[in-house]
Amino acid sequence: MKIHCLQTGDVQIKSRHELARYESRPARLFDVLKDKHWSSRLPIGCWLVEHHEGLILIDTGESTHANDPGYQPWWHPFMQKCERRWVRPEEEVNEKIKQLGFMANDVRWVIMTHMHGDHAGGIRHFPNSEFILSELEASECLSWKGPVQGFLNMHYPNWFRPSTIRYEDGPFVSFEKHQCLTSDGLI
Repeated sequence: MKIHCLQTGDVQIKSRHELARYESRPARLFDVLKDKHWSSRLPIGCWLVEHHEGLILIDTGESTHANDPGYQPWWHPFMQKCERRWVRPEEEVNEKIKQLGFMANDVRWVIMTHMHGDHAGGIRHFPNSEFILSELEASECLSWKGPVQGFLNMHYPNWFRPSTIRYEDGPFVSFEKHQCLTSDGLI
């Protein structure tokens, strides 16, 4: 098995988003919105795993369109005021995979950790892959209220129908629950 870290651009977030001062979500959100300080540029990453059962991609990175006018909802203060993105066309995930000698169509599974834009912006490149997402994340990101929670489902391709999982395989290292994907249990 071989694991490749793929950088699909950079993002900047508010300093209070990077290091929260409050426990409650509303307090954290307000704190980030009023913050005037930015983090340094942070890499947007996803991972390609070469496994004997097939290529596995973990997240799809950001889209070059993320800064196009109208791509981020105009009414969403967090997306408008609390994030900055830099993604060149050669940094999109499909191009990064080509640089390793593979094609997007070679990817068997795409595991989504969550569906915010910097993780899900490259979905469109994998129409022949099986997408795997937690049941809870799928219900939230695919609902009509998804954009309010930061899920840009208006940009998901029409064919996007992820397989969902519930993490029923018990504890694994420091995680309470997990779900095996490969027959050898490594993924």
